Amino acid sequence: MGELPLPVIGWLYTIVSAAALLLGAYLVAALHLQGEAVRGQLAQRTLEDALLFSIWLLGLAGGIGVLLLEPWGRVLLEFSYWVLVVLTLFSAICMLRGEEAIRLLARG
Repeated sequence: MGELPLPVIGWLYTIVSAAALLLGAYLVAALHLQGEAVRGQLAQRTLEDALLFSIWLLGLAGGIGVLLLEPWGRVLLEFSYWVLVVLTLFSAICMLRGEEAIRLLARG
């Protein structure tokens, strides 16, 4: 099987990133309506949620940039891909160790 054409990759990234952003926004809004205890837990995870939203926003911008044939689109798309790969590996390591990712980062 050959390589996927760049416009197909751009469309895939645009659709997946938009879906992830919409799902994340829906989940945050739904959790916010659950009550005071859940809102407190949500407030403790603001940094993690903001980072995830920004990464998916980079993917969306990169996908749109690739579709519009902008020179920065491919770079942004590749950067967001590698960030997602690293975060996935980091999350898996933290799950295996039984620690939360942000706690591991803070401890150094």
